[in-house]
Amino acid sequence: MLANGRSIEIQDLKVGDVLLGSQGNHNRIVKLVIMPKADYKVYSFNGGRYFVTENHPFMTKAGGWVAISPSAAHKDNPRLKIGKIKIGDELVTLNGTILLKKIDYKTFKQSVVYGPALDSDGSHDYYADGYLVHNNKIENPSIL
Repeated sequence: MLANGRSIEIQDLKVGDVLLGSQGNHNRIVKLVIMPKADYKVYSFNGGRYFVTENHPFMTKAGGWVAISPSAAHKDNPRLKIGKIKIGDELVTLNGTILLKKIDYKTFKQSVVYGPALDSDGSHDYYADGYLVHNNKIENPSIL
């Protein structure tokens, strides 16, 4: 989600675009990291589209960050406390919260993974597929 309210696919983002962060913060993209083609496990929530890899942190209504693999997420964000995402978590979205009822994954063969690296002045979070997610500090992408 861009700060101007327009939704855009991650592969169409470019350096200089400004993403909407929590509490109306604006976060400028300083680099778009593109990982080489490989086989990636990509996850979906509640039967939605497949859009995220295991290391990306999501904000919960309770105020904590969670990821499918907290250990992988911790490698990207060593100073961020990250718990294990689980069924029953309420995830923060652009329009409120969503109760997590189902997590699925499938392997995308020879696909590309993208991730925006955000400027250091912002909140380091943005909305991906409607969910509030944390920017990976070491520029390790995890959102398709």
